[in-house]
Amino acid sequence: MSKSKQPEKASLYAKRQKIYTKVIKGQSHHFRLIVALLVYGTFFTLPWINWGDRPAVYFDLVARQFHIFGFNFWPQDFMFLAWTLIIAAFSLFLFTTVAGRLWCGYACPQTMWTLLFMWIEQKIEGKPHQRKRLDDGPLTAEKVIKKVSKHIIWLLIAFETGITFVSYFYPVRQLLPDLMALDLPLTAVVWIGIFTYLTYIDAAWLREQVCIYMCPYARFQSVMYDKDTLLVSYDASIGEPRHSVKDDSKDGACIDCHLCVQVCPTGIDIRDGQQISCINCGLCLDACAEVMESIGRPANLIKFTTLNQLEGEKPLHIIRPKTIAYTLILTIMVSLLGYNLLNRKSLETSILRDREHIYTVIDADTTANDYLLKMANKSQLNQNYHIQILTSGYALEGDGKVSIPAGELLEKNIRVIATKPGIGSQIIKMQITSDVDNQVHSHFETRFIYPPKS
Repeated sequence: MSKSKQPEKASLYAKRQKIYTKVIKGQSHHFRLIVALLVYGTFFTLPWINWGDRPAVYFDLVARQFHIFGFNFWPQDFMFLAWTLIIAAFSLFLFTTVAGRLWCGYACPQTMWTLLFMWIEQKIEGKPHQRKRLDDGPLTAEKVIKKVSKHIIWLLIAFETGITFVSYFYPVRQLLPDLMALDLPLTAVVWIGIFTYLTYIDAAWLREQVCIYMCPYARFQSVMYDKDTLLVSYDASIGEPRHSVKDDSKDGACIDCHLCVQVCPTGIDIRDGQQISCINCGLCLDACAEVMESIGRPANLIKFTTLNQLEGEKPLHIIRPKTIAYTLILTIMVSLLGYNLLNRKSLETSILRDREHIYTVIDADTTANDYLLKMANKSQLNQNYHIQILTSGYALEGDGKVSIPAGELLEKNIRVIATKPGIGSQIIKMQITSDVDNQVHSHFETRFIYPPKS
């Protein structure tokens, strides 16, 4: 008696099916190219632009300063970074509420670099069916040459990406000569290696897996959607039931050509409804519109629309309470951030008492206190300042003039002398003015301590 065949065990993980994406040209594709050029151009060009004697965007971790064009940020300016991140988050909420995953489809670095790597792959290995045949075919000299050439170009782009990223922290005009001379610090080498590896792995191998499984945005985006959110959608009322292009039936417009699936970077079928893997890139829209126009059928089978429009309930409704609230919050936050940046003090001061010598008795009527004055010049220019005491009966020893280079911190020991007798302690007011225009740059106060009376 023969044994019955045992059923195969189901795998918990589905095997990845490689996607051979077809390149399609249309409005969405052209818009993605424009955004990609802007992203690539900005990323690779900024390190070469100088602002004065330093790069326009330079994160100097050694000096703990961030230079962004005309602004010089110190650790105590962390509030501006937090504020900027909050604004970016609310912007993402607003754009997602209005038009879904626009960031993913048109501006995400993962999308941009993957688009570039796929373009290179197509130029070297050919169209989707040619690439699949090459992968499935035997190992030949042609296959080796094409595969090796492709990966070398990918690695070069990834390496350039790593160098460019590090050049925001290590000036590129110094980095490249040091790299050629093999004199780069170990830290810079490690970070170039890390970003080369991440760029290569993400754009060459992981691709849609990042968008589907690794990106947290894909997981919480749906909570920001509503029935008035613009999404790439398939209009089943126009397309169903599907039939062959040779069929003269007028029941549905979809000819089931699967071109919308072939151009999708995440490999989904938009006709199956809204899916977490859809990045709203609109390439399926371009493909479908091209096919429909070529056979004289409705070109709006796949389109940017809302669920309410698909259901025929309401017209396009972008202005609604949620979008008004996000826009109002963003307007207020951007305005406040801009105001605070424009009115940010170029000089920051702090004064500390000398704890080893609380006071010094010069004579019966004269007492001195010693302080450590810290002054941070946050401007991009060298500055000359004058320290002054505003409270009568007190004088500063010396002329009180100091010079601080641009972006530098100066620590200066100062002595304040009381020219009148006193008891206990007294609040004294001080200010620092510019020697150029006599403008007050800092106003602060400290406590002057007298010796106890015997």
